Amino acid sequence: MSARNPAGGATYNFNSPVGAFQVGAGAVATVIQTVQSADREALMKALDLLRDTILREDKIVTFDKAEVLELIEDGKVEVQKPKPNGTKLTSLMNTVSNAIQTVGTLQSAYQMLKPALLPFGIMLP
Repeated sequence: MSARNPAGGATYNFNSPVGAFQVGAGAVATVIQTVQSADREALMKALDLLRDTILREDKIVTFDKAEVLELIEDGKVEVQKPKPNGTKLTSLMNTVSNAIQTVGTLQSAYQMLKPALLPFGIMLP
């Protein structure tokens, strides 16, 4: 967020982590995202919970369970790679979240998945 100070300069307040902040023509920043093993474990745990919850549900009619379970497994494989493909992981997790977010019985698993994806740069609604 930016606000003008009385002297005419700019004051910048950041209320969350910022990977880079650039000001002025020609400003360049290089940001390297590092995913810790604890982040991978948290995401794996969230994906396992989601998989188990979907398997227990008998009456899901809004999506094909087998297809979403396959996407979850693909996501787990991607997360375990030394350098996960961020575009692929984002695509997989957005598709999974779109399928499950309206199913009331999956809300606890969805709510666990959201923060687990943040270290990977994936923000769910």
